Amino acid sequence: MNDHLLASAIAALIAFSALALGAFLKKNRDQKQALDQLSNTSCVRCGQAYGPASNGHISRLRYLWTPLPGNTLSYMYLPASTLLVKCRHCGTEAEFRENGQIFVQPLAGVSGHRIKDALNGHSKA
Repeated sequence: MNDHLLASAIAALIAFSALALGAFLKKNRDQKQALDQLSNTSCVRCGQAYGPASNGHISRLRYLWTPLPGNTLSYMYLPASTLLVKCRHCGTEAEFRENGQIFVQPLAGVSGHRIKDALNGHSKA
């Protein structure tokens, strides 16, 4: 009986590890696609292309949204995180959703706290 329980636990651990690895790889693939798309996007101020992500001018912002009374987050289409891109030509910062669309902060109905994360393991102060 104990051998069967141990075998079941090992099988469950292997299945969980495979699912976690799959999710990690999909997230990295999606992030790479977003970064590739942003490299061809033009700066909102000077019009120059941002260029490859390897230039270190991209960081991730995570959001903790708080709806104001009378509002709900489900109807506001707010991202959990965005990509903050700094133009290497003029220094202007712009925020993009994971799908490459520019993100504009909501003017009413919600407050949010931004947390800047390192992207690809490099710290961005």
